[in-house]
Amino acid sequence: LLRLDREARQAEVVARNSAIALAYGPETGRKVCTILEGSFAGGLAHVLEGEGIEATPDCWEVACLAEGHPECRFALSW
Repeated sequence: LLRLDREARQAEVVARNSAIALAYGPETGRKVCTILEGSFAGGLAHVLEGEGIEATPDCWEVACLAEGHPECRFALSW
């Protein structure tokens, strides 16, 4: 978890050396780690629930190692 802004209802997660993106390689040129979106959204829902906040977070991959970025990044909001 790179950033969690409860007031703005946003978070950012970074996945370094994603096995999925590494398997595809940087020449793929597209996002391939979308399978992680549900895991990160569910994890954030659990964290928020523990704080008494009932929410259904949305998550989307914004950058991927397989696109040539240095790491995979995910944005979340609720």
